[in-house]
Amino acid sequence: AVAGTPLSANTELFAKWKVAGVEKYEMTIKDYATSNSWVNGTKYTSIDTGNSNLSIEVTKTGSYSGKYYTSGNEWRFYQTEKGELTISNSNGNIVSVTITYNISNSGVLLYNGTKYASGTKIDINSSSAAFTVGNSGTATNGQVKITKITIEYSNN
Repeated sequence: AVAGTPLSANTELFAKWKVAGVEKYEMTIKDYATSNSWVNGTKYTSIDTGNSNLSIEVTKTGSYSGKYYTSGNEWRFYQTEKGELTISNSNGNIVSVTITYNISNSGVLLYNGTKYASGTKIDINSSSAAFTVGNSGTATNGQVKITKITIEYSNN
């Protein structure tokens, strides 16, 4: 809505958003960890989105991928373990995902083999998306330390 503009002038904008049927889930690891009493150095394999159809899960892990650390308030994934984070919608599609993260050892987020910088909106348009850790250099021990996840999704 534009300040000072009559509501009727904004109706078309709101109608298009509703017709598109896109909903948004956004959370920071810090806020989620605090409200769910996450403990430093402990592995967590999922995030409860509050929507029974929308899931965020660690689908491949080793000893460390999926661990939460208070230093940086990060949910960490490791290249050497082939750590994998899967986001799914059992009642529709994941339209896009934006993952904000810090790195160690030149780690970079991968989706379908493509490297994505922190904070980049990734078009998905599928019911599920799996993210892994790659490297922007020659190292083989990269880390992606997630601090925020934003999901745009649509339901059937």
